[in-house]
Amino acid sequence: GGDWSIDRFNVNLALTRYGSYKEVNSSANRDLDRIYAAKWITDLDLGYNLTKDLNIAVGAKNLFDQTRTGPTRRRRPREAG
Repeated sequence: GGDWSIDRFNVNLALTRYGSYKEVNSSANRDLDRIYAAKWITDLDLGYNLTKDLNIAVGAKNLFDQTRTGPTRRRRPREAG
């Protein structure tokens, strides 16, 4: 991310990474586990300094609307043996 200013204008960009994780559904049957991929979230604010002490800004949190859409994969079933 970053924070930039030019004259009276300013821009703030923030990137947040939420890591991958595994959802364990049953300790007795690991084949039901689900694995979710990592996601990047982008926040952006645009501002204008009206005075030395007053700034007006508009922004967006999660600009690209990233959501957990479900597991990227399930664990592979174990081979019978």
